This record gives sequence, structure tokens and C-alpha cells, in this order.
Amino acid sequence: MLHRPVTHSAEPSQSCFVPRPRDRREVGVVDGRIGPVVSAAATVGRIAALDVVKGLLVLLMVVYHWLNYFIGLQWGGYRYLRFLTPSFIFISGFVVSQGYLRRYPVGSPVFRLRLWRRGLKLLALFTALNVTVELTVGGRLHLIDAESAGLAATIAGVFVHGDARAAFDVLVSIGYFLLLAPVVVVSSKRLGISLTAMACGAVTIVLTLEMTGRTNPHIEMLSLALLGLAAGTRDLHWIGRTLCQPALLVGAYVGYSAALFLWNATYALQVIGVCLNLAILYSLANAWESDGSVHRTVVRLGRYSLVAYIVQIGVLQALRGAVRSTGLSDLSPFVPLALAVAATTLCVELTDMLRSRSKCCDWLYRAVFA
Repeated sequence: MLHRPVTHSAEPSQSCFVPRPRDRREVGVVDGRIGPVVSAAATVGRIAALDVVKGLLVLLMVVYHWLNYFIGLQWGGYRYLRFLTPSFIFISGFVVSQGYLRRYPVGSPVFRLRLWRRGLKLLALFTALNVTVELTVGGRLHLIDAESAGLAATIAGVFVHGDARAAFDVLVSIGYFLLLAPVVVVSSKRLGISLTAMACGAVTIVLTLEMTGRTNPHIEMLSLALLGLAAGTRDLHWIGRTLCQPALLVGAYVGYSAALFLWNATYALQVIGVCLNLAILYSLANAWESDGSVHRTVVRLGRYSLVAYIVQIGVLQALRGAVRSTGLSDLSPFVPLALAVAATTLCVELTDMLRSRSKCCDWLYRAVFA
């Protein structure tokens, strides 16, 4: 999935920063608009609640992929988890605003190059992972011995049409967004159009395309990333005061669930579901104040969400292959789920430990994931 920014992070959207202290006026973002801001009282650090949100999303994503591999898409409750992948895309946009836009002047070479480098790195990682899958356990792309015409069609299907045949496909949409984000931000500044207006325009375009039957998964995901980019320009305290009200969230979720039951996960409902479910998770994260081991584990899952995303898919694919090849079809499907959760958690803990103890491991991690 599957959003990216970084300090000790992990995912298509890695680390989250709050504004760094500056003693001069710069161009930044405030309330959805690009303009001069003064960030004198801010400090650099991760947004702890966001790490918890990402960690909870990682655990839910394990369930989502487990259902995909071991239960099947025909299960009726699958639609209630369809918000997960778009949520990582949304968070990727949110992190760009909360991190990069509050850290670097809009249009600065550092701002552009960091996002472009990150986006290209994700696309390269996606390609390497899928080639590895094809050469080992075998995937759905059928790259081995493919003719040039078939290979070109496969590449177009993955990178242009988003036909969902590739593994780890959320990385493509996040990579595209990171390449596009500097252009969007600079255009917002020069045209005087708020990021909120641009995001709403993108959602409207996708809704129009959906009505004409010409949808594209990458474009849908990019519109959600732009929504996250716009949301990230708002102050987190404002977001908490406005959205994190239990009665409002419960009532909204009841209505959302009823709409999903009636119409399934249409694009419009996915947009609503992403915003609503993230608001609920953010409320839970703010209320969950603990120094316990479970809380620390969830936080680390959030910090290393890209590692966790890759590991869980790899583990579940390997387990599915093992079940098929050994004839253990009567094995309880909950066993692979438990193993995937345990393996994902263990790999994240191991990654964090190795980074803290070895400069070489830390450098390698940053070279691949940061």
C-alpha cells in the first residue's frame, strides 16, 4: 500500500514532522493556501498519534490481505475494509503537508528533489519486488519468457491502467503522487488556488469519470492523496476539535455502514470512508495514552509501515503457496492470519533493533526505504 515521509519510518509515507523553528518569513501553507508564514514556536518531531493510526492500519491491512488470499473477495464484509489502501494514500499526502511543506520553502530544490527521489525510489522498489516474486514463487504478471508485445502490455496495465495484477501496487500510486506533489504545490501558489479547492476538483473529475465508465485506479488514488495533502495544511488541534467527537463519529459511521451495505464500496463511499475511518482511528490514538508494550509495538508498526506492508504480503503469499503444495487445505484459515501478524511484528521489531545497533543496517534501511 500505501502511502511517506520519514525519520525513523516506514511506509509509502514515512516520517511526520511538525514545523521546524525559523526566524524569517518563508512561503509555506496555512489553512489550505500557500503563503508567507512564520513558524517560530514549532519544534521538529514525529506526530505520535499518527504513528498509532498507521500501526492500527497495518494490523487491519494484515486482515485485509488475509481475507484476499485465504477467504476470497466474495465475503460480504470485505467492503468494510476497502478504506484501508486509500487511507495509506491519504496519509502520504497528509505527511507531505505536515512534514515537507512546513519544513521547506515551497518551490525550493530540496523540497522537489526529496519528494522526487522518494517517488522514484518507491517505483524502483515496486519493480524489484515484483520481479523477485515472478522469479521465485511466481506471480500474476507472467514476466518469465514473455514476448515483447506481452511485456509491453503488462507494463502498460500495471503503470498506466492500474489493473491490480501486480503485488504491492499501492507503491505505484504513492510514487506517482510524490512525483506530482511539487507540481501541485507550486501551481497552487502561482495560481492562487487553495489545495483544498484543487483536491475537491480532483475528486469531482474522478466522480465524473466514474459516471462515464472510464475510471482509473491510479487517478482515483491520486485524488485521495490530494485530499490528504489539503487536510495536512490544517492544524491538528483544529482537526481534533472539528472531527473527533464521539457522537458525531458514531452517527456518521452508522450511516456510512448502511450506505456500504446498500451500494457497496463505490468511489464516493471510499472517499467518505477514508476520512471517517481515519478520524475514528485518530480519536482512538489520541485517547490511547500508554507506555505499555502493546502501545510501543503499534507505534513501531506505524513507523515502519512500509516494511510491515511488504513483509505481510510476502508471508501471506508464502503461506498460501505452502498450504496449496502440502495439501493442508483443511488447516484453520486463522492460523495463517496469526502467523502473518506475528511475522510482521517480529520483522518490524528486528528492523528497529538492527538500526539502533548498526550504522550499516541503518544506512541500508535509509537507502532502500527512506
